[in-house]
Amino acid sequence: MVIRAGDVHRDLGLTGRVPAVCSALASTLFERLAEVTLIERIGPRQSTTTQFRYRLKQHTGDVFVRRVAEAAPPPYRPAAPQGMAASRIDSVGTITADSAGGRCLFLVSCVKTKLSRPARAKELYISAWFRKARAYVQREGGAWRILSAKYGLVDPEDVIQPYEKTLIAMQVAERRAWASNVLEALEPCLADADTVVFLAGERYREFLEPSLRARGVGLDVPMRGLSQGRQLAWLGARLRE
Repeated sequence: MVIRAGDVHRDLGLTGRVPAVCSALASTLFERLAEVTLIERIGPRQSTTTQFRYRLKQHTGDVFVRRVAEAAPPPYRPAAPQGMAASRIDSVGTITADSAGGRCLFLVSCVKTKLSRPARAKELYISAWFRKARAYVQREGGAWRILSAKYGLVDPEDVIQPYEKTLIAMQVAERRAWASNVLEALEPCLADADTVVFLAGERYREFLEPSLRARGVGLDVPMRGLSQGRQLAWLGARLRE
């Protein structure tokens, strides 16, 4: 079975949501709900011409159709915990948007543990924390980017070299310049997102949060204030839901 992103985008009556449609069609959640297995993505990464080829789990062979618009539901968002409203007060008292029910852009920080060779960014970082964070955002089905201390804002599919640079070792002026470059690169992504969800520490967020909030962008930092061990537990619990 082959689904063309542009056909889904048109038939659902969407405007400017092609990246979200592509993310949904490539998500493991869509595979599970539609009972299919994604075999390959054909064409550009996020375009109306991008095609997704699936194998139907209930059939022994592949079935090809021009389009199946109804087979591409919008990205699933789990129901908010009981008592959670459309906004929340996080662990430091900041009112932030609730990511459930909106179009989310996930920003995941880089980590120290990496492969020793060039690789796609989503595969270069190999710590247990990053792997769980990657699995979580991919399960959620939203768009995501990686915050790299060296490269700034990185598409998960971009091939990059391993590096040793960290924000911890940077001076304030360097971190401010880094955040400015990230914000500039974020502009095209924000047009298709209601909420930016940070899976990143304070050093990554310190200059990004105020600037995004000033622009009226909804923010969510679900693991704010948690230790590394508690972050791993939080991610593990969400992946088991």
